[in-house]
Amino acid sequence: MQSDSQLTSQFNHSHSHQPDPRLEQMQAWLSRLSLLQNQAWLPLQVASADASFRRYFRLIRTDQAQSFIVMDAPPALEDMQPFVRWARALGALDYRAPRIYAQNDQAGFLLLDDFGHTTFWQAVSQVQQNKDAVNRFYQQALLDLAQIQLNSFKQAQQVWPQSGLIMPYSAQKLAEEMSLFRDWLATKFCAQSWTVNQQQAWSSITESLINRALAQPQVWVHRDYHSRNLMSLPTAEEANPILGVLDFQDAVLGPITYDAVSLIRDCYIDWPMAQQQAWLQQYYQRLLASELVHGGQLNLPDWPAFQQDFDWMGVQRHLKAAGIFARLYLRDGKEGYLTALPRTLGYILQQAQAYPELAALEELVSPVLAYCEASPLCKR
Repeated sequence: MQSDSQLTSQFNHSHSHQPDPRLEQMQAWLSRLSLLQNQAWLPLQVASADASFRRYFRLIRTDQAQSFIVMDAPPALEDMQPFVRWARALGALDYRAPRIYAQNDQAGFLLLDDFGHTTFWQAVSQVQQNKDAVNRFYQQALLDLAQIQLNSFKQAQQVWPQSGLIMPYSAQKLAEEMSLFRDWLATKFCAQSWTVNQQQAWSSITESLINRALAQPQVWVHRDYHSRNLMSLPTAEEANPILGVLDFQDAVLGPITYDAVSLIRDCYIDWPMAQQQAWLQQYYQRLLASELVHGGQLNLPDWPAFQQDFDWMGVQRHLKAAGIFARLYLRDGKEGYLTALPRTLGYILQQAQAYPELAALEELVSPVLAYCEASPLCKR
């Protein structure tokens, strides 16, 4: 058995020469975990950071036979309990969320499954020329999504709300999210100011979008189900992708089309409209075939209504995402997300042109898109 001090020094290799008290605290915690004793480990590697204050490190055994992800969620800035509770709840439904091997609630550390290095986005980018391979990835992701929505339907309606695990996606929340577009992107980033008529048009459209969202069947919603939060797990058979899901801690009880639009109309990757429609149709057919629909517990609208639900849900989500990208830059100094703005705004304009009820959005979004396209910060 190695001593604590030996193990701590073994973990204690940071790539930076700057003092990092949390990293040192994490290394000391790891050195005390019995699970990691009697093994030799490589120095911690930075695995990734995300749009929050969380950081992730990879811990690899020297013989490469085992690895873990270590999450650093500073308690003053990030509450890791929703992640912990959702990881357990989803795991209990046989959904591929990372298993938790050790946790330190006081310090904000977790030792988790390592889902590997390849995000869904990277996996799809690698096979982008192979239409069948791309199709398999999207079909699998949408099949997994339908599966968790259907398998969790009863819990999401009854058990989880009572335990406080899940909250409804309220009208107020949906409105607050869309206001990020107005406040952070249009006003602060692009220095636009709206007339009284434009303000009224905005209020009217956002209210319509909210009503449409709340009228949909309400199910478990990940809220960020896209190509960077799904992992392509190392698997022997390339023909059958196996996907793991991350970043589910903000899940809510909300509109059934929300996660499907996050994936199919992803802010980071785009596909021809015919391809989007084909994937949506397959997802819809999977839901339609379920016992919940046949038994009358899940009231799915007809295909044209479902399609419009999906389109309008996308507008709500893309207004939110565009505002968040501007906020990440202006407030948090993270400019990498700005390159996704032209695509995200393009999705909104497509729908403003397709639905007369959303037409007034074109006047609000077009100048913002023009500003972004002219800005070097938004160049891909």
